[in-house]
This record gives sequence, structure tokens and C-alpha cells, in this order.
Amino acid sequence: MTKSVSASEVSGTVVAPASKSVAQRAIVAALLANGTSTLHNLTLCNDTEAALGVARLLGADIQENGYSYRITAKGVASLPNEERTLFCGESGLLTRMIMPVVSLLCSKTTITGHGSILERPVDMIAQPLRDLGASITTNNGSLPAVIEGAIKGGATNIDGSISSQMLTGLLLALPLASQDSTLYVRNLKSKPYIGITIDLLKSFGIAIENEGYEVFRIKGNQQYKATDYNVEGDWSGASCLLVAGCIAGNVTVNSLDINSPQADKAILDALRLANANVCIGHSKPFGSVTTTYSSSLQSFEFDATECPDLFPALVALAASCNGTSKIYGAKRLTHKESNRALTLQQEFGKLGIKIAVQDDLMLVTGGTVTGGEASSHNDHRIAMALATAALKATGKVTISQAESVSKSYPQFWDDLQHSVAQCGNALKHGLFPCGKCLDRYIAFNYRVQDRCRIGSDGEKGRVPHVEHPGVAEDDVQGQREDGVDADLVQDAQPVRPQPQGREGGEDEDAEEGEDFLRARTHALFSHSFSATRSRRRPVGRMTRMRIRTAKVMASRHASEM
Repeated sequence: MTKSVSASEVSGTVVAPASKSVAQRAIVAALLANGTSTLHNLTLCNDTEAALGVARLLGADIQENGYSYRITAKGVASLPNEERTLFCGESGLLTRMIMPVVSLLCSKTTITGHGSILERPVDMIAQPLRDLGASITTNNGSLPAVIEGAIKGGATNIDGSISSQMLTGLLLALPLASQDSTLYVRNLKSKPYIGITIDLLKSFGIAIENEGYEVFRIKGNQQYKATDYNVEGDWSGASCLLVAGCIAGNVTVNSLDINSPQADKAILDALRLANANVCIGHSKPFGSVTTTYSSSLQSFEFDATECPDLFPALVALAASCNGTSKIYGAKRLTHKESNRALTLQQEFGKLGIKIAVQDDLMLVTGGTVTGGEASSHNDHRIAMALATAALKATGKVTISQAESVSKSYPQFWDDLQHSVAQCGNALKHGLFPCGKCLDRYIAFNYRVQDRCRIGSDGEKGRVPHVEHPGVAEDDVQGQREDGVDADLVQDAQPVRPQPQGREGGEDEDAEEGEDFLRARTHALFSHSFSATRSRRRPVGRMTRMRIRTAKVMASRHASEM
């Protein structure tokens, strides 16, 4: 599937998808508990569906009720002790997490998947499992892997330089071993993800002793307790939408835990370093984050070693910043759904953004994003980053393999289009749209000649095509020839302001309008007037109409309250 994204302004509120990282851990913990656990706020994606499928194959009964999932299991003793094959999809976390869990069983289990997971390394878990009592064979260090237990516990050394995911698997499995265990870890990356694991295990009644993320002591013969658990929103999935608000309008993302141990919450730090406008809202059980357009985004220096999944969103942000941004941690990008360092360099290069990779450092030079064709390389985060950058492109950006977002955020394209459409739909409800939609509204109602001529026939009274909404599939049918949003034209009620006298000149009118719009539209398009004022140029007819129309809309809205 391909998606085409054109330059657009965004405005709206979306709900962050459930964190697939947290959700998969919670599903496995519920599988190991004796009783019924309920996972709330669980939205599905390819990876969480794969985890639910594995839990069912291992004997769990799963009932869905909206966004809540009831998982009933009888503990590790009831896991079927028979030869089986578990399909982990394309999830690296599920693969490396379930291998130690099935090592608790005496039977033979084959772990496999599809796509890039068949090329990602799993050999770093092989020796620790052997040290703990299991037998394991791999396909030259990759899947499929055949495991036969059972692990008894004991001591082992772990290299955490490539991934922390196998450590998470051991922390989940070893509390159920017959003996106590000690894990000695060196070069551990992504420590916040281990923090997520330990916090979740506490919720299920499991205790882990953590000595500075270098030594983990685990008592054997513990028991998982069934519980109700709220799955928080995904900071990784939200990161691109938050960047979209900074570069193209105004976006609020709900269901984000401001106190989350998720590593990718660090996107807030990166946005602040880039001089972005960020507002945090506090509510229960989770909060929200709002980002608004900033015309003065500046290059930044950021260490993403502990949060490598932020790289694509950070590149999209850096592309709209002045200067060259420095992002550290590029070595962590090799074993992802694609080699992300090379993929980002290649695909953003097609859109006119220069990226250089120097060992562990990525340099991104901000500039003008051009239109063109790009590929996600079947990498969900690359697809979302390209779409985000395209919101400021000078031409249409076509993204192939756009369906890859289903791995973590199946609703991404709908949420992005909803945010773009919110601008146009705002006029229907007396709200304040972005500048582009306001232009279209004025053009429709006032028949501005130079704005309403399209094509070579010079026909008047029709709104020019502006590629809005900004997200479209290549096979979309039924679009009007003139590009008009039919609902907008049908539902819009003309606003015809009465002529008003001006005490000052045109620049004073512009300044007054700017102050008004800053207060009433949360800076959605005030930058247009800022630029006009800073140049001290005469205000054009279209700008004056923007100001006056917004004033009348505000007055009407206030009178109806």
C-alpha cells in the first residue's frame, strides 16, 4: 500500500495507542499468573496480536471486551508440556521474551516468525539459557530457534549491548525456576525498558533485586498474582504526532503517562531543546501533551542511545530546524525492522534532507523538504517519520509500504488524516481553523477573484484545490474535480462581516489582528501575521479578510455561549 501526503496544517486531539512494549510484557505476565487478569486500555497492533496468539497457544483463555482483555490462566504448572511451534510475527521483544519462558518447560518448542525478525540476532540469549539448564539451537544465531528445558536457575552473564529484551525475558521467567538466580549484566542499553519490566512485575506480585542495573538477584519459586492492569499510551507512537504539531499546527495527544518509565518519553526533552512549544496536561489515569507550531525551531544535540526508537521522529523534527542537529546512538539502529541509520539517510535524502552518519553520531541538516517518492522499507517508524516530514514539503510525498505502521500503530494514518481534517471541519462548528482552511473559507464566501480561478477556463466562484485533507491513498475514488471538500462547502454558513472603520493604518490593523489571533487560535496561524509585521509590508486584501473573518467568527461564537 502507498500513501500520499501533501503539505498541510494539523489541528486536533488524538489518543495515543497502547504501548506495545508494556502490553506484551503484561500479556506474558498474565499468562504466567494463576487466575484472571484484566488488561485495560489495550489497543491492538501486529505485535500485541502476536503476543495474544502465543498466550492462547500456551493455554490461556482470552476474552475481549472493547479495549479490555480478560486473560485467564492457571500458572506455569498448567502450561501444556508438549512439542509446539510458536509464531512471534515480526516482534523482536516477543521473540526474545518468550524464549526464556518456554525454557521453563521440559518439552521442545520451536520459535519462529516472519519478515525482518528472521534476520535479527537471538544468539545473545543462547548461552545464558544453557547456563541455566536449557538446551537451545538456532539458525546461525537467528530464528528459527529450538528450545528444550527446563531451566533450574543459577548464575549467568549477559551482554546487554545489543538489546535489553532477553534480560526482560529472563526477569519474567526466572522467578518461576526451582532455584534462586543471579544475573550479571554488562554494557546494558535501554535501561528504562528494564525499569518497565521490574515495575510491571511488582504489579503481578514478583520481586526483583536490582543492583545498579549490573546485578539482578531473583528468588525462585515465586508466584504470579492475577491482577487488573492499565496499559499506558505509547510515547514512541506519539512522538511523530507531537513533532507534527511543532512543525505544522497544533496537536494534543492523550493517554500519555507523564511519569512513565518509558525511554521514549525523552521526546519531550528533545522538543524543548529544539525550542518547540510544549504544554503538558495532567489528568487521571494518564495525562496529555500538546505541541503547537513554532517558527523558530533550532538545531539540537540529543543522546538517543537509551531511546533508539525515537530516531525517526527526531530526524523529522531536525529536518524542520535551522542548522545541523546532532543525534547520538546511531549504532543502536542496525538491528531494527530495517537498518534505520541507512534507511533514514537514504529516504530523507530523496526529500532533500542531508543526513550524515559518523560512527555513533547522526548529523541532520535542516532545510526544505521536497516532494518525491520514498519507501518505508517495511519499517513502521520510518513510514510515520516520512509522513510527518511531508506535512512541510513543497510537493506531494508518496510513501510505499505504508501498511507497515500496523506493527505498532494501525490507526496512524486515520489519526493523521483526522488531525488534518480537523482544520477544515473547525469552521463547521464555529471553531478556529488553520490559515489554509480559513483561506478556503474566505475564498468560497467572498468569491475573491484571484483566489477562485482554477484551470484554464477562468471559471469563478470555485475553491482552488489545496490537497486537503493532506493524507490520501493512491486508489481513492470520487474526489471532486475542483478539489473542494464537499462537506465543508455544503455545511459552511457564510459570514459576511459589516464594514468597520479603522483608526490606524493597515499595519495597525494587522497588529491588532495578530494579537487577537494569538489569543483565540493558540498560535495556529499567527506566524503568518508575525512575518508580515516584521517586514512592515502593507497588509494584503486576503490577510485583512482573514483577520476580520476570524473576529466575526469569535464574536458569533461568544454570543452563542
